[in-house]
Amino acid sequence: MCRAGCVRSLTLAVVVVVVVVVVVVVTPPTSSFLSCSEHGAHVTNWTVGGRDVLFLSSKAVLDGSKAIRGGIPLCFPWFGPSTHPDSSLQHGFARVSNWRCVDEQQDGRGLTMELKDSDVDPALLAGYSDSKFVVRYSVKILDGSSLGLEMVVKNVGDVPLPFSLAFHSYFRVAAASVEVRLNATGVRFLDQLSGSEGVNAGGVVEGFGDREIDLVCYGVTNPIDIVTNEGEKRAKSKGTEGGASANATTVVTIDASDGLRDAVVWNPHVAKSKAMADFGDEEYREMVCVESARVETPVVVRAGGEWACSLRLRVFR
Repeated sequence: MCRAGCVRSLTLAVVVVVVVVVVVVVTPPTSSFLSCSEHGAHVTNWTVGGRDVLFLSSKAVLDGSKAIRGGIPLCFPWFGPSTHPDSSLQHGFARVSNWRCVDEQQDGRGLTMELKDSDVDPALLAGYSDSKFVVRYSVKILDGSSLGLEMVVKNVGDVPLPFSLAFHSYFRVAAASVEVRLNATGVRFLDQLSGSEGVNAGGVVEGFGDREIDLVCYGVTNPIDIVTNEGEKRAKSKGTEGGASANATTVVTIDASDGLRDAVVWNPHVAKSKAMADFGDEEYREMVCVESARVETPVVVRAGGEWACSLRLRVFR
């Protein structure tokens, strides 16, 4: 049985989540702490050694009325705007649906949440009204510095089930001093702000403190590294989106399974931050989103079949 509202000594933001939404708190015999909400199967908090790895906005809405801003939202079964004419819902219905915690591991290290098609508000299903599915999402602290995420999608209906997805991870970092290394050369990307496509020769994305960034990168070879230069000068490499920084230190490594070979890199910068009611005007300075995703080529699960993917986040400092 999953626990709800069981911790009173957490920070204010987490206590609010406990009060208004069902939350499971996992406290293994390590230096890690994890909390999840059944609203959206949302990982709201993960700390290692007392430090927040994930960013949760101070203005995040935690009453279940909308998606939670920060942590790890799940974008499923579509990414971005819906292509269905009857839906204006962004990033799918998974992150705004109420999942059920169906298993909490006896060692206290993790939990599994489940969403069935019958759990989703019919008004949100859009093009999935004839689909029958069961999605299981497991979250587990693997060791003192790693978090494991696993999703299994089962098609229990009679017609194929197509979908896209993304683990929309918000990482708490000083945005101006980090860069994202895709660890691949010649990465194709779509700039969602301009609509233009291109190739990132060096596989490095930087400049988060200077402008809004919203890139979908295709065919990425994992792991992806978020590194910080701690204010050191960056050594610009000719012909790259960004040059690898001198004296850079890896902060987080994101290692995804073969089914998640796309990556989304996002920071809203000034204007978009001010336009979002559930995001602080200056909070873009404190976060970068690096999302392991499957968006270029959707998954199609045959009737009676299933598909699985996994993600491992590792912290180095």
